[in-house]
Amino acid sequence: MDKILEQKAALRRMMELRFCPPDRELEEAHLRKCLFCREWVDAGPVPMLFEQTEPLTRPSVVAPGQLWRTDESLAGYDEEDRYHNPILVLVVEKLDDDLVRVAPVHFEESLAFDGDVEIDRGLFAEMWNTFPFPTKYLARYEGTFQFNHSDTFREHRDIPTPVQRYFRKMEAEVAAIFVFKVWDEIMNGYRADVADLIANLDDKSFVEAKLPENASTLLDMLALAKPTDDYEISCQLAAADSTEEFRIVPVNVAYLTTFRVYVKTIPGRVTFWDEKGDRLVIGGQVSGEFSDDAGIHALWKHRDKGDVLLRADFAFFDPETGFFRVIFSGFSEDVKNHGDLALLICTR
Repeated sequence: MDKILEQKAALRRMMELRFCPPDRELEEAHLRKCLFCREWVDAGPVPMLFEQTEPLTRPSVVAPGQLWRTDESLAGYDEEDRYHNPILVLVVEKLDDDLVRVAPVHFEESLAFDGDVEIDRGLFAEMWNTFPFPTKYLARYEGTFQFNHSDTFREHRDIPTPVQRYFRKMEAEVAAIFVFKVWDEIMNGYRADVADLIANLDDKSFVEAKLPENASTLLDMLALAKPTDDYEISCQLAAADSTEEFRIVPVNVAYLTTFRVYVKTIPGRVTFWDEKGDRLVIGGQVSGEFSDDAGIHALWKHRDKGDVLLRADFAFFDPETGFFRVIFSGFSEDVKNHGDLALLICTR
């Protein structure tokens, strides 16, 4: 079979697996929009995508290498009438007693690329797409697998086909939605990040920062600060390093030392941009080394005046991979035309 046709067939299977509801949850609004489900209804009973087996005995301790299915309580429809099914995730790292880092798992070899680690034959963990996840939502244990920690993330080559690029954007959105659903529980009781420490410092602590005068908080000041002098060179190097057309955005990074905060602007790549109604979801990646407690602060700023037009309703940063996801509500064409994304990462 032609490679692209094979990938399109694999993408369809993954879209069905991620977004098509079980029969008991099928609603008319979804059926009107989903060609796959309409075909199923017309054809008769839907075949099982994967064989259902008896559940394995649940381990007493959640540990790296374990494969789990997420809890049904996180499943449900979104505003586009897509149904978010439970997903398989591989536990990559234990972060706390009740919190682990997980990677979504898929079954399609033709869609796999750098950062997809084969943990068993035909079973690929998306190590490029990891996120923190409360253990209480790991519902069904599916086995334990060996994987090489050195493969958890490495710099990607350019993704070769449009189908694979679409699949990666889709999977990044799936991960963002799961993080969004459990965000409050991730943050409750979890250690404060560096942003909380920096927010309480005196602005005399900052070095190399061109701070604006019209910001209301120190974090806003740092996010809105003009790029540092070496940013243009870094930006040119980042653009030359990739043949793909990513949108490059300046990201201010505040490095906290014992007595001072040093600010440096680095290029970030926006790899996912989705506008729906008044909601904007942005995903991307920054390269660098960040402390485990690094945090992110995200704004939408006025392009000329530098004022804050919107604050992110949700902002997530993964220090291990450099991936970030932010969500704004109240977004409009006017806000879009007069503003830009302003990102701040706080690290040690």
